[in-house]
Amino acid sequence: MKASHEKKNTKRISGSGRTLKLIEHEENVLLKGALELAQAGCPVVPLHGFRDGRCTCGGVKHCHPGKHPRITRPSERATTDKSEIIKWWENWPDANVGLPTGKTFNRFVLDVDLDKGGGDSLKFFEIKNGKLPLTQRTITGKGFHHHFSYPVDILVPSSSGKLSAGLDLRGEGGLVVAPNSQHASGRIYQWEPGPLDLPLATAPDWLLELIVKTQSQSKQAKENETCTGYFEQLIFEGYRNETLFRSYACHLRDKGLSENYVLEICLALNAYKCSPPLKETEVNTLVHSAFTYPKRPSRQHDLSPASKNILCWLTEKTLEQSFWTGSVPQIATAVGVSDRQVRRCIAQLERFKRIRVQELTGKIGNKYEILP
Repeated sequence: MKASHEKKNTKRISGSGRTLKLIEHEENVLLKGALELAQAGCPVVPLHGFRDGRCTCGGVKHCHPGKHPRITRPSERATTDKSEIIKWWENWPDANVGLPTGKTFNRFVLDVDLDKGGGDSLKFFEIKNGKLPLTQRTITGKGFHHHFSYPVDILVPSSSGKLSAGLDLRGEGGLVVAPNSQHASGRIYQWEPGPLDLPLATAPDWLLELIVKTQSQSKQAKENETCTGYFEQLIFEGYRNETLFRSYACHLRDKGLSENYVLEICLALNAYKCSPPLKETEVNTLVHSAFTYPKRPSRQHDLSPASKNILCWLTEKTLEQSFWTGSVPQIATAVGVSDRQVRRCIAQLERFKRIRVQELTGKIGNKYEILP
């Protein structure tokens, strides 16, 4: 039972006609963030949040924790109406705040994911073309959101990794998580600076050109275009030696290629994929070092114990003739496992080319042959 002297912290929202009960007797910062955006003219929607460290959706299939809407048709129902927003957060006080993007909302977002190399990708483009203009920017759980006004004459899609490694777009039909919301890592999204302090900037021409090129290029053109597919495969400083050594030199050595051939390949990769390229002497050294180690054996997966038991049983059944005809339940009963496990084991034995299975039309069961 709560002590009688404990005060309930409540606050009346002007114009709402209702009193909002605040979470844990404190101000609801999520609602506050939503109302600040609405006051600035930015429509918002409620997203699933976190409760006891888990997404409030309960972990549905393909869930993006804390990032997907709590309501249907979010782009249509996004609003700046204070009473509607208060109603949403009364129903879901732990809801994250969603900010729709697209032409309707005059906003698109460049999402820089530092964990996927987005910082290096953006740095490369900025060195070549110039820095992004000062604009509204959100500190996210893994990087930054750069917000820009929607361009008049081009379509900005929502995409992941197509501009370059770690650079995503949120445009038509898109949605980003707004400040005051919680990330799955436990970090809180923050403005840098706040939306009322700085207007949306116009995206630089080089970024808009890159967006257009990414949409219009054919598959072949993407392979040759220096601004798109090529940059997705760049090996940046800090990863060059390790990548060339393990992913290429050692791998190609294990495939049986000669040291001179591997060196030619690694020199070409260094010239065209490393940013900036290593010195040629460094590439020579790491390739030679790879060949000082013995070739690694091929990783052959062994059969599971249940598959071995089934193989032994089938081998006994096929001693008198080259095959055995029967059903999965018969094998399951004989070996002492479930029908489902028999099917998994049979699939593994076929994959490892230990048996051949033929479906028999009009008969019960299949024909099983042991392969040499």
